[in-house]
Amino acid sequence: MKLDLNQAWQQGMNLVAANWQLLLVLAGLFLFLPSVALTVLMPDMFSGLQGMTEPDEINAWMLANWPSFVGATFVATFFQFIGYMAMIALMGAHRPTVGEALKMALISLPSMIAAFIIFAIGYVVVFGVLSLVIGLLVGGLAYAGLGGGGATGIAFLIMIPLLVVQFYLMARLSMTMPAMVIERRLNPFDALRRSWSLTTGNGLRLFVFYALLMIAYFVILMVVSLFAAGVFGLAADSSTATMGSAILTGLLGAAFSMIFSGVVAAVFQRLAGPDAGEVSETFE
Repeated sequence: MKLDLNQAWQQGMNLVAANWQLLLVLAGLFLFLPSVALTVLMPDMFSGLQGMTEPDEINAWMLANWPSFVGATFVATFFQFIGYMAMIALMGAHRPTVGEALKMALISLPSMIAAFIIFAIGYVVVFGVLSLVIGLLVGGLAYAGLGGGGATGIAFLIMIPLLVVQFYLMARLSMTMPAMVIERRLNPFDALRRSWSLTTGNGLRLFVFYALLMIAYFVILMVVSLFAAGVFGLAADSSTATMGSAILTGLLGAAFSMIFSGVVAAVFQRLAGPDAGEVSETFE
């Protein structure tokens, strides 16, 4: 079936409006508070990049601080998975309580992590091979006398469609999370197959839809960041400026997570049917 994205958007907003108080609690606990807590516990990690504009300088900072950066990313991703899964479960057809939604999220968490690892391994293998091919192509062009700049430019042009393919695949697999928490498909391969099946014929539409949502989010984030920099930049204490910016961006991220969860839940219901998950066995 062809997915009507306007109806999916409207249904998603209706789901958010009907559950906004409970969604606000989940988004606050699992997205807003962890991001602010990381800023409090690791202020140097977030303030270290401020003022850096040169790529070499940024790369050097990343190399020197990658253990902390990876650790913080892992912690944030862990809480985000729980938050997103609980919010999507909360808006499922069977309308669980917050406690039941959290239970579904926690039970599904290992499966979601496994599905993420499966995707990551596939990505590394496929795009690693393609990158090697591109590297050999660039080397061959340079050897043929095209010149380093021209060869690098061709490699860049080749990498663009590869990135598009990556995000297209992510759109095709975007129903994996609701398949786990709404339909209780805890086998990661089964959930990935279910997402691929549901999005057949709508992959490009979903890719464009999600891309527009992300572009809108990043534009708003840029505006909020500039506003925060202007307001909190007047503070004499840099830690105050960092904390103020973290709170504003954290609030924006939490709001976006509620909207995105509502959209994903609505898309899943329209693709799988409004009673998807209703007849499935409940988590014990």
